[in-house]
Amino acid sequence: LYLLLAGNLESNFNKLEIFFDTRPGGQNRLRGDNPDVDFGGLNRMGDDGSGNGLTFDPDFEADFWIGVTGGGSPYRLYVNYAELGSPGVGLYLGNTSAASDGVLVDGNNPFGIRATINNSNVAGVTGGFGLDSGAGVLTGIELAIPLSALGNPTTPFIKVTAFINGVGHDFLSNQVLAGIGGGGNLGEPRLVNFGSIVGNQYFAAPVPEPSSLSVVLLGLGAWALRRRKG
Repeated sequence: LYLLLAGNLESNFNKLEIFFDTRPGGQNRLRGDNPDVDFGGLNRMGDDGSGNGLTFDPDFEADFWIGVTGGGSPYRLYVNYAELGSPGVGLYLGNTSAASDGVLVDGNNPFGIRATINNSNVAGVTGGFGLDSGAGVLTGIELAIPLSALGNPTTPFIKVTAFINGVGHDFLSNQVLAGIGGGGNLGEPRLVNFGSIVGNQYFAAPVPEPSSLSVVLLGLGAWALRRRKG
């Protein structure tokens, strides 16, 4: 599975969260007992014991997650992975430089997932609450994911949802696949319910045969995390 998430990701360790629905069952509302990965980042979005937790569209049940973040000088891109469930599987896949060949180093990457970033786009989508088009953006984050890392899907379609989150996985932006129709940042992930937003907050694509699929996320843009005070 080849993904191009077009736009850019701030070099301040904001998170790109990608969830995959690849088989029957899964989590429509994120539980709080998923694998401890990325310093608890995945579970930061899940149920804290009060019955909350990030909730997807009614027909989306997450099975796998990939988290991407980057920053530092020199810049490094870091990638984490989880198969949801208890115990599930949580892995730090490794890191790479910008504009690399995608090979991740210094991690545990049994599937050979690759990732890289071209952060050169700075004008595709502006900050704020309005609607912008990123249709002309051809650079961003690229991932090459063997289907074995997604449970060798047997369903006709792979559903993908992606969004930009804060440094602590704790402040969900308004940059969401496939778009929320404008408006402000969504805030606390545990209180977000994509089912209450008009339209599907995911992209569905046929399972690639043999393995050739590109999914483009329009609207990552030059999003900047701004918390409201007061």
